[in-house]
Amino acid sequence: MEAKRVCPFCRESVHPEAIKCRHCGEFLDGRPRTVAPNKDEEHLKLLMIGHYVLAAKSALMGSIPVIHLFLGLVFLLTGGGKSGPPAGVGVLFILIGLFAIAVGWTMAIAYFTAGRCLSRRSGYRKCRIAAGIGCLFVPFGTVMGILTFLALDRPGVRALFRD
Repeated sequence: MEAKRVCPFCRESVHPEAIKCRHCGEFLDGRPRTVAPNKDEEHLKLLMIGHYVLAAKSALMGSIPVIHLFLGLVFLLTGGGKSGPPAGVGVLFILIGLFAIAVGWTMAIAYFTAGRCLSRRSGYRKCRIAAGIGCLFVPFGTVMGILTFLALDRPGVRALFRD
């Protein structure tokens, strides 16, 4: 019967000529010990990227109602004629456009702020507020909000934040 040696990492018996432990996967020939990446850090980095992408998307989509502003101005300036809509329609278009732009850009700012807080590991509460508001914006905001809540509720992630 062959003599066995003990793995210094997991204390299991391994073959005397083994290079790598079959139980824990560590190298036994003097190579540096492998370090598993921190999943919490990796998840926060992915969330940060997702928040930045959603911020860009929200800013872009929030800029589309500029068309409503332009049409509202055209209706307002040319309104009252027999062939065009009344001036009140122009005001309505302007108000709807301004509201849609304000909502889109507010969400873009909220997502950008949450991404910034995730990258700096500060502003835990701001991240949760942005995730809650983001859940209202189906489908991408909802998915990002739920993933953010799931990640931020883990104790390891909470410990990474400074506040």
